[in-house]
Amino acid sequence: MSATRQSRFVRFLAYYVVPCCFGGCAFAFYDDKDLTGWGLLITGLLVQLIVMLDAQQRALQKEPEPPPIEEDEVEDDGFRLDLTTPELAKVSGWEHVDVYKEPARYERTICYGGPPVLKELWEYEIKQRRFVFHRLIDDYIDDLRDKHYEVVNGCVQERLIEARHAEDPEAIKVTTPEIQIASLRQQVQWHEANGVVRYFILSKLMPYSGWRGEVEKLKEGIAKLGAKAEELGAALDEYGGYQLPDDASDEQKYKLKWLFSPKVMRDLGVRSYMDWRESDQIIKLLEPPAEAQS
Repeated sequence: MSATRQSRFVRFLAYYVVPCCFGGCAFAFYDDKDLTGWGLLITGLLVQLIVMLDAQQRALQKEPEPPPIEEDEVEDDGFRLDLTTPELAKVSGWEHVDVYKEPARYERTICYGGPPVLKELWEYEIKQRRFVFHRLIDDYIDDLRDKHYEVVNGCVQERLIEARHAEDPEAIKVTTPEIQIASLRQQVQWHEANGVVRYFILSKLMPYSGWRGEVEKLKEGIAKLGAKAEELGAALDEYGGYQLPDDASDEQKYKLKWLFSPKVMRDLGVRSYMDWRESDQIIKLLEPPAEAQS
């Protein structure tokens, strides 16, 4: 026998004859039959054939699974706002907002390059084609070891928040449970939305031709705020806020705080503090590209 035929014969024995003999022995033992030789082989073949037919029948009856949804896909009635900064991208993080028309909700997802992943579900309502009000519905945190909700259907999970803070009293906390609960209580109430999310919702759902004027007004307001802050001796820090020198007087500190109060900011042409903090994103969203302006 040649080496090729011998190899095929060995594979035939390994894949068919030996399993069939084992199957025949198992059947004989289970059914208390006295089988030897060809009886074991034939019985094993029948057992293997039944198993194969059963597996094939199960495969035909099984419903096909839907294809996996890509992370960047959004439903037909939704719009995605990508807020990923270069700093987040460097550490493989992301931030985006998915806005839906029906029901009127948006989902905000934030990842800082690793666990936890923060997910917020908000309900919104547009008033007089210009104002956007929203409230927090769900606040979900996924940090692999401890997946939990802090808000469920607009209800703050106060006891769970307090219990998690108490579990590790020596850990470094960025806030206290009292401050966190108070903040969430405010967010689950209807309140006006500001910043880039407001402009994104309106620009997608409310036809309006005056966005260029809004952008120019915001730019002028930011310039006025900056000029007045610099007159007080403040300078922009690495986080985009104005800071006074260490030897600044109490009067300078008071005037800088007053400068960024809601009324003064509106008088200078900036709707809110959030609009000022997210002004670069708002301008990028609303200002037409240079090619379109020329």
